Amino acid sequence: MKPIPRFGVLRYSATHLLVLLATVFIAAPFIDMMESGEWIEIILVSVLMSSAALAIGARRATFAWAVFLLMPTLAARWVDHLSPGSLPTWVGQATGLVFMAFVVAHLLRFVLRAPRVGREVLSAAVAVYLLLGLAWADVFTLVADVQPRSFNITPGLDGQDQMSGVTALYYSFGTLTTGGSGDITPRTPVARILSVAEATMGTLYLAVLIARLVGLVAPAREES
Repeated sequence: MKPIPRFGVLRYSATHLLVLLATVFIAAPFIDMMESGEWIEIILVSVLMSSAALAIGARRATFAWAVFLLMPTLAARWVDHLSPGSLPTWVGQATGLVFMAFVVAHLLRFVLRAPRVGREVLSAAVAVYLLLGLAWADVFTLVADVQPRSFNITPGLDGQDQMSGVTALYYSFGTLTTGGSGDITPRTPVARILSVAEATMGTLYLAVLIARLVGLVAPAREES
């Protein structure tokens, strides 16, 4: 049986990334209610993105590119946090999307090329799904910044009337899993098309992932 090739800098890099992702999603609503929530959020996001770079960085060239894309993302977000208004918000969002697209592409390639199913493969597969939801949350936040009132948010939804933070995560994962409750609806053509694109991507990803994992497990059972 072929061993699963090392993919991250650490032995279980994809597993570490998945644990951090789960921690961020579980803690997000509680952090949003804290007085120092913005500081905790920016620190967690920085650690999460650094872990993502480590998760794909077994090869020096890949790790170098990951760090190259990560640095402007972290710099833009920290500048916006420390000095609000000194830098357009969309800069951090756009650079973050490029970085996450790079990470997702490499994690997905690892999952699709893996010779068998293992802890790292499963962790990478789930991490890709969560990163897609996180990336789309940034997409919707960016759309709302560029074109205000792109989304109709039910008044009183967690006290928020803007597509950002926990509200963006809530809408993104509701759309990705096609389980949205309808309390946030897209109003503009761009917002609607992007929402449909995320829902389609989420459905296709699960279908392709299940097919790939079944294809890996079947030969292993025949050999045993």
